[in-house]
Amino acid sequence: MLILETKLAGLVAREGTAKCGFSCCNVVDSEGRARGLRLLWNDEDVYIDVVTSIYQVIHAIVKVRSHSILSKFHWFLFGVYGRPQLDICLQLWNELREVSKHFSGPWLVIGDFNDVVDQTEKFGGALINQYRVQNYTDCMSDCNLMDIGYSGGRFTWVNIKENNQIIRERIDRAWANPDRRLQFPNTILSHLPRISSDHNLLLL
Repeated sequence: MLILETKLAGLVAREGTAKCGFSCCNVVDSEGRARGLRLLWNDEDVYIDVVTSIYQVIHAIVKVRSHSILSKFHWFLFGVYGRPQLDICLQLWNELREVSKHFSGPWLVIGDFNDVVDQTEKFGGALINQYRVQNYTDCMSDCNLMDIGYSGGRFTWVNIKENNQIIRERIDRAWANPDRRLQFPNTILSHLPRISSDHNLLLL
């Protein structure tokens, strides 16, 4: 399970792992009451080797266990929280490009990118920033990543302004490279209902 914008740090961010039904966790601390990432898993079911975890991403190698024996198959996971600030997002896109140059194999990039890929993925509010969108989609193309699609509602985030203007966007998604799509051809990303959040839950 990947949780984004936890707004937690230190022991507080690490507590509750067992209560949530998981045995292991990796945490990127929040900055004050903003941001933060947490990856939770059960060691009996899956082996996860966290390669790096920094302010915008958790990068890990994933292997599934079968009867306590590790599968020979593995894949790379990138859990992402893209900052709203353009300059910081550009740093993330460059980091993804560098990563893509130095490894081969199945790769899944999933999370809150704080960007859409075109105007059809936004309802209400101002028009999208074409420069942001171009940088975002160029990065995914450079990394040979493809949107895996989704089932469920069209948008994954909602913001209700003080004047009751509603803005909806699809900013949460999953991208996969061809190796990942071949290894798991039946992968489906479902947009689940929102629960006490302005984001929908994603089920992969």
